[in-house]
Amino acid sequence: MSVKINSAGLMAAAKDNLSDAWVSIGTAVGIIASQFGLPWVDPLAAAIVGILIIKTGWDIFIGAARNLTDGYDKGEIDKVTDRLSLIDGIHHISAIRARLIGNVTHMDIIIHVDSEMTVSNAHKLTEELEIILSNEFSITEVIIHVEPFCS
Repeated sequence: MSVKINSAGLMAAAKDNLSDAWVSIGTAVGIIASQFGLPWVDPLAAAIVGILIIKTGWDIFIGAARNLTDGYDKGEIDKVTDRLSLIDGIHHISAIRARLIGNVTHMDIIIHVDSEMTVSNAHKLTEELEIILSNEFSITEVIIHVEPFCS
């Protein structure tokens, strides 16, 4: 659900709940193993659970730090670049910048088009890009700057 609505807070809560589940499982494994005369399993289970908790905490920290610094996944930017490069009329994409504000992606794009393209056609092209970004990437806040392509 957190991925679907792009909510870092919900993702952190889900990871915290998963961490709690690992603690419960580790505790149960340790108790059951002790009942069967395997006392060494309890500290091993505790160590494994401890490592999982540290990893979960680190993942939450990295995600929060990325959001707080307006970071954005480079892989997603590469996917957008690859997709937009297929559009007729775009000669070059010189910049794509993206940031998350809450759970909404804001994107700034600089494209280069034929220097003879009319303003009306350039506007139609940007509207086409906005539709593609919305439908295929769920990006609805976009600023597209159009520049003439000089070969």
